[in-house]
Amino acid sequence: MPIVAIPLLVSIGVPTAVAITSATPAMANTLNYPWPTDTQAPCKFGSAGGSSCTNPSNPSDKYDWGIYDTNHVFHPYRSGYEYRNCTDYVQWKESTIGVTVPSNWGNGGQWYDNAPASERSTTPKAWDAAVVPGNPGHVAFVESVNSDGTITVSEYNHNQDGTGDTRIGTSALMGFTEFIDFGVHPAGNEGGSSPVAGSSSSNSSVTLNPNNGEVYGFAIGSNGHLYNRSHLSGWSSWQDLGSPGVSLAGSPSATLNPNNGEVYAFAIGTNGHLYDISHLSGWSSWQDLGNGGSSFGGNPGVTLYPNNGEVYAFAIGTNGHLYDISHLSGWSSWQDLGSPGVSLAGSPGVTLDPSSGEVYGFATGSTGVLYSISHLSGWSSWQSLGNDGTSFIGSPGVAINPSDGEVYASTIGSNGHLYDISHLSGWSSWQDLSNGGVSLTG
Repeated sequence: MPIVAIPLLVSIGVPTAVAITSATPAMANTLNYPWPTDTQAPCKFGSAGGSSCTNPSNPSDKYDWGIYDTNHVFHPYRSGYEYRNCTDYVQWKESTIGVTVPSNWGNGGQWYDNAPASERSTTPKAWDAAVVPGNPGHVAFVESVNSDGTITVSEYNHNQDGTGDTRIGTSALMGFTEFIDFGVHPAGNEGGSSPVAGSSSSNSSVTLNPNNGEVYGFAIGSNGHLYNRSHLSGWSSWQDLGSPGVSLAGSPSATLNPNNGEVYAFAIGTNGHLYDISHLSGWSSWQDLGNGGSSFGGNPGVTLYPNNGEVYAFAIGTNGHLYDISHLSGWSSWQDLGSPGVSLAGSPGVTLDPSSGEVYGFATGSTGVLYSISHLSGWSSWQSLGNDGTSFIGSPGVAINPSDGEVYASTIGSNGHLYDISHLSGWSSWQDLSNGGVSLTG
């Protein structure tokens, strides 16, 4: 329950960040909140301050734990809030999930009144700030909203001793009657309940608007729905985009038209069809793009030609063939691009040269060899890129340098190494990039 003393920050003229003479801040038994040990961050009043670090000459002056800078000058404050207090802890905790709490909201009990009206709530959600009204009052971090109606909070200085704890109970019994909803919650957990078995798949897809830097992230939940969140000045809440009437599986792929900002997301359903949803002024309905006559597996690959906004989507059928469909004024028919004499497996990798519009598709064969196919005025023949002596596993990752059109393809070998090959005027040799000391798997 902190007392904010920002004027002292001004009067002593110290910088916001001060050097700590100790090495690494202690983490054990601190809820991972990075404050140093008691020896490194003592009470300003020494042992006379007691457990609540109270000024013997002024009982209302409490909680002045601090740090010494390199000149051994004591600084009791950090980030506008008192060290090892509820406010400083929650400000730090929210920062770990991408939320910036202003440094001038005052004591914990004042946060609700100082927060924007749009962020005030009386219903707790996971990752909210929970407020006990008053001055100083108290503030805590909502770890979860539980199925039995209780909430779990983590907090600092609840017992006025500068330490952290975790409590579970009803909001009312713990005194939390006000909540600040920053709009950031666990994946698939907008309402606050714990995401059963996790709401996101192990893989996700991102795309970016180069005009304003907005990032869009997509993931498939264990309920078969597609979820999206975006970041411009801060992360949005997760948005459940639902499913097209069948559960989605695997991982999504996404791309964006830089001319108008339209976002396209693709995912394969459990029925082996490819589905698409897009966003311009709002999210469209799901569209069933079918398949090329063979049920699709793995994950789709997508790319877009910025000159005209044409979208290309690829998927591998259970017959081991690569299929392609494209959209300009409308969706084309599926085109069976065949296979290079062996069945293709996994998921395709695709990229496009923005200067020429040439499309490159890559896939790994059942023999562990990487294959390439490209389209400019028409589709080329399949080309074997070999495998550098080790069988490739998983699916390739590809990229292109828009300045000179050089194409890069990377994939993982059965020996756990990452391999890279590139093409400018011709294909390079494979390069073994090894690993980081641990076997790579996908």
